[in-house]
Amino acid sequence: MTSTRQLTRLGRSLPTVSSPLRGSEANELRKRFLSVVPALWTIKHEKSDSLVPKDTAKAKSSAEYCMESVRKSDYENYLASLLLPSTIRSTAFAIRAFNVELAQVRDLASNNTIAQMRFMFWKDVLEEIYSGRPRAHPVAQEMHRAVQQKKLTKVWLRRLIDCRFDRLHSKPFLNVDALETFAENSVSPIYYLLLEASGSKDVPSDHAASHLGKTIGILNLIRSTPFLISRNQLSLPMDVLMRHNLSTESISRIARGVDRKFGEPVTQAEVLALQEVTFDLASAAHTHLSTTRSLLKEIPISSLPIFLPIISCESFLSRLRKVDFDMFHPKSRQRDGLLPLKLWWHLKWKSF
Repeated sequence: MTSTRQLTRLGRSLPTVSSPLRGSEANELRKRFLSVVPALWTIKHEKSDSLVPKDTAKAKSSAEYCMESVRKSDYENYLASLLLPSTIRSTAFAIRAFNVELAQVRDLASNNTIAQMRFMFWKDVLEEIYSGRPRAHPVAQEMHRAVQQKKLTKVWLRRLIDCRFDRLHSKPFLNVDALETFAENSVSPIYYLLLEASGSKDVPSDHAASHLGKTIGILNLIRSTPFLISRNQLSLPMDVLMRHNLSTESISRIARGVDRKFGEPVTQAEVLALQEVTFDLASAAHTHLSTTRSLLKEIPISSLPIFLPIISCESFLSRLRKVDFDMFHPKSRQRDGLLPLKLWWHLKWKSF
């Protein structure tokens, strides 16, 4: 799927992935548009029949809570989860809702002590789930059901908790390797669990999940940096910042300049340096994304829907390219309104 065209920036290039809305496929996509919308609508409203047991109103409530949680906080993966096979869809929403709860701990806590207490709460919840005594929390109830039905491995769920707990007092990543390790621990386990739920146990699928997790982890850092800067937090790898002679103070000035809350001057050199940093991180993510795609031909066809977030990653990388890797540009943070259509299209034709 990678195009031979190259997008050149500042003397370097990043391969551009051809869009499903361009070229010879565009007309076919438009012809199928009317059939796509009903399909997505059917999937979205299938939840009352296929996501929860019909005889349990409480189970229905907890399943809907998880879906709504993912929809509000992880919209791109919400769309991808809707297109998963019905046999693992409810499990996927439970896992992603569990991850949403963990990802929000640091943002919602007023200090690290409270954040530590919240992580300890989820550690206790996990122990109770596997001991067969889940507490009356909708995410805990759904996770218990998923664990019972799919025999999910506890270590992956515990890793989601531990990696974030360990980052509470952390400084910026020392290098890209440290960032990739965090991505491997905070994102990849989700895909290991989804593969486990689907019954897939092959090595290529695990390798693809590992690289996709690293891709998403790196892109998540790019996406979240403007928000983190607003809270006086910075996690960009120090080796990349040093390579481009960019200080944390410079990034703060750029952020304030973009928001126009202060009148401090921002030099063009600083702006270009931050774009270089973003370009380097995007290139690292793109490398892992390409590796993921190269492995897909070796995995079972039944596992392909699990890797639909590849399309979301491509969409974000495309938006970054269009704004010359300016992470503060409003367009880089806009939702892709055609993402539901793109996800359906790629799943329909298995064109990953």
